[in-house]
Amino acid sequence: MRPESEASARADADAGAPDQGVYVDLSPLARRMSAQDSGKLGAAGHADIDESGLPSVVKDLLKRIRELKEQLRDLQQQMRQIQSDASLSPEQRQAQLQQLMGQIQEHRDDQSRLA
Repeated sequence: MRPESEASARADADAGAPDQGVYVDLSPLARRMSAQDSGKLGAAGHADIDESGLPSVVKDLLKRIRELKEQLRDLQQQMRQIQSDASLSPEQRQAQLQQLMGQIQEHRDDQSRLA
């Protein structure tokens, strides 16, 4: 069975069951960024998910994935800014880029755990 089919089958099976919640383990960085960015998308940013009729567990996962993608875009924008910052020495630029690359990898890891 393909992963999409398995997820769909689980969602269908859970649709009639009462919500039991879901546990998602986020890295400390992801938790901090989530706290900083909560509300960035706002309720309007998730209206399509909220109105989808999916089980609440699936809705919550979709919202978290969307938030992680937004945070990843922000980190990538920061990388572009660092790369074009002429005031940084090559060593400073490299250090800052390495730090951001680590954060980006953490976000990708978080996304893969959710998907």
